[in-house]
Amino acid sequence: MNKLYIAGDSFATLSKNQLIGSSWSEILAEQYNFKLVNVSRVAASNFSIAIQLDWITSKVTENDFVIVLLTDHTRQTLVNLDVEKESKSHLIEYHSEYDTQRTSEEINLSSKPRLISSTIHHTGKTKSFYRDWFDVEVQEFQDRLVLTGAFAHLSEKTKRFLVCKGGYSEASSEKFCLDENNYVSLTAQTMKNWSEPLNSETSNHMDSMAHKKVSIYFKKYLEKFYKDR
Repeated sequence: MNKLYIAGDSFATLSKNQLIGSSWSEILAEQYNFKLVNVSRVAASNFSIAIQLDWITSKVTENDFVIVLLTDHTRQTLVNLDVEKESKSHLIEYHSEYDTQRTSEEINLSSKPRLISSTIHHTGKTKSFYRDWFDVEVQEFQDRLVLTGAFAHLSEKTKRFLVCKGGYSEASSEKFCLDENNYVSLTAQTMKNWSEPLNSETSNHMDSMAHKKVSIYFKKYLEKFYKDR
């Protein structure tokens, strides 16, 4: 069976407090008869998404499909040196399972995270890093270079992928050297707006109606993608 790979931040994730089968990635996988492999991560930085893409690239075939949701520049993936380094097959597995997220059975996540998903809005241990060392303009530059490399690597294996703007500010397909067919401009704010404010208490910020709308949005692009090819 062909696979649908999903990479991204919380908007791409599967939430434990949602009915199985109701997320946009599950809806698409069922409609196209794909096996879903969702390795997205709550609070993922764009570097973390690049790690996800590297894992996907090592496994994807030309008959599979990949959808990537980018995030904003206020996030970093930090290394917790107090956690002992295990023998892992890929860097992606040094994350741990997020409390409210359903994770892929195809990756062996750590019991304690060595890779920490952090944002500028968090308090605690990472607060001093953002206060003393972090610059959002430098992070945007770094994100763009890392993601361009990740997409170039992926395109060597398959042309069947979509990249969604998500939370990435000022993003354009030209910045990532992507074909226009591979890029869509759906934003995180739009996806949030498609949810009823009182009915989106999930780790992916969306209620069931919003997930249906997102799946319809992507289906339109997938159909065009297959038609063009």
